[in-house]
Amino acid sequence: NPSPKRTMIRARIADKIHLDPRPEYHRALLTWHPDDPIPQAISTGNQMSSRLLSMRTANALLVLPPKTEVLQTIESGALVDAMIIGRL
Repeated sequence: NPSPKRTMIRARIADKIHLDPRPEYHRALLTWHPDDPIPQAISTGNQMSSRLLSMRTANALLVLPPKTEVLQTIESGALVDAMIIGRL
């Protein structure tokens, strides 16, 4: 792919994610089910910057908005943008 930009797709959150006060790239593993054309995004767990081993299983970064008074979490089943960073 000659484009310098990463590929972005939509993904369905498998489990509720609590938002951070800042925008976040959340490490996740995308998987597909035969009956759904939209991939499911499974969090790699704790997202602390010191926990880089979670990058080993991640193939996407979920682009999450900052937490607000109205939006505290992203609920299971919600669609978010996912940046592809590994083999699918």
